[in-house]
Amino acid sequence: MPATAAPSSVPSDAPQAAMAESVQATESSSGSGAKTTATTPVTTQPAPAGAKTASTTDQKKTDGAQSPDFLIMYNGDVAMMVEDGKVSSTLDKIIDVSEGAGGHLGTRRDLGVTVRVPSARFRETLAKISELGEITHQSVTAEDVSEEYHDAEVRLVNMKAAQKRLQEFLAKSANMNDMLTLERELERISMDIDRVEGRMRFLKEHVAFSTLTIALMARPKSQAVVAGGGGKPVSSSPRIMHLQAEWLDNLGMDKLVN
Repeated sequence: MPATAAPSSVPSDAPQAAMAESVQATESSSGSGAKTTATTPVTTQPAPAGAKTASTTDQKKTDGAQSPDFLIMYNGDVAMMVEDGKVSSTLDKIIDVSEGAGGHLGTRRDLGVTVRVPSARFRETLAKISELGEITHQSVTAEDVSEEYHDAEVRLVNMKAAQKRLQEFLAKSANMNDMLTLERELERISMDIDRVEGRMRFLKEHVAFSTLTIALMARPKSQAVVAGGGGKPVSSSPRIMHLQAEWLDNLGMDKLVN
């Protein structure tokens, strides 16, 4: 009776199937704002015992954290005019108001300041700052990043599921070529995961704290117009002109010149 070869513990097409799954999970991470949904593994082999795949209930969770429904990023720009000599003290007051609301200083310049304040107290802080001077310009922009954040959550869940599958295949693989291929794919998907997580952290931070940029300008001093070196105000009485030609007087040239 001819001898038969012992079956391998990992199907020969398993690494290729796992990599195809990881590509499906990460193909949208390189795009800008593309929507993705949970992908179905393309391998026909049964999943290893105890392995978990992405499900619809997991798409709203990332490391056990529930994301909010609406994520709004606020940015405010304000230009103010204050009394001459009070620019520095007004900047200090703006920083005090921001810190009193739970915010912090971003950057400070000679004639301006950028502060970060909790989004929940954005309007309150803006109103208090507006009382410190005369507003010459004010604009507030709001950007809804909820869809981008939720799409990133879905991509992250799928990528982590594919990463776990690749790790399981790598642990059971006995072929050196397959092991090298799986390691390269694991490195690639790990970089994609880091990039998506970094973007999510950025969005959460800028949603929790809004940015206010205030530019100040000193009010110009009013000066009285004086004549010559005597310091006397300029007289508004008309000058009397004597023209040499009588016909020019008849035309009213003296009134025109005055």
